[in-house]
Amino acid sequence: MVYRTSVYLVVGLLACSAEAMPAEPGERVIYVDASATGIYDGGSWANAYTNVQDALDDVELAEDCLAESPCEIWVA
Repeated sequence: MVYRTSVYLVVGLLACSAEAMPAEPGERVIYVDASATGIYDGGSWANAYTNVQDALDDVELAEDCLAESPCEIWVA
């Protein structure tokens, strides 16, 4: 089965917080921050991926990133 995936790349400044730009209900946010030190799963700023390619791969493989419920990639 082939899914069409929509990816929105939101480039944020380190000064911006996640509360300043909330995602729409039902949207998944994948975080990317080169200085993250967590578990690198993209689920929060603390656990962000450290490169954009990992986030893009996550979107491509994720079943919850569909046209009806798009994912956003936030980059700090």
